[in-house]
Amino acid sequence: MNVVNVAEDYHAHDEKRRRLVFVDLETRNLVFYELDKGRWRVRLTKNNPPARVSNTYGFVWDGDRDWYVRWGGRVNHDGSIAYGRPGSPRMDLWVIPAEGDTWREIPLGGDAPPLTDMAIILWDGVHHRLMLIGGPHEVNDGSIHYLRLDAAGMAT
Repeated sequence: MNVVNVAEDYHAHDEKRRRLVFVDLETRNLVFYELDKGRWRVRLTKNNPPARVSNTYGFVWDGDRDWYVRWGGRVNHDGSIAYGRPGSPRMDLWVIPAEGDTWREIPLGGDAPPLTDMAIILWDGVHHRLMLIGGPHEVNDGSIHYLRLDAAGMAT
């Protein structure tokens, strides 16, 4: 495993398990850095969300549902994941249980946030919602948008 290929990308902090979680840029498997043990560990996944350009998607741990969430990202027109090439942002939400191995896409309902480019995603544990920071595609004005997930995991 090329740790540089993982560490440059977005990561989540899993407070419950005291580990940092990354999505490998090439395989899209989960990669963990266990803080207590000071070691790297890879979890192979049965499926993977679509590839995204490095540093253009949001990734966070949802402590309420105990899963990792990936939001949006950019897809290059040439199909590559190289940064700095012409592409289009995506507005999709994928989750994987913290102890699971299967990603699933969550349909967006209600008032979905606008297309964002290089959005930052945070988990607001006080209000139990996802917080996306970033404006419309190619503007990124620092706007804040919220997404709630209902009991069935549907984004509202």
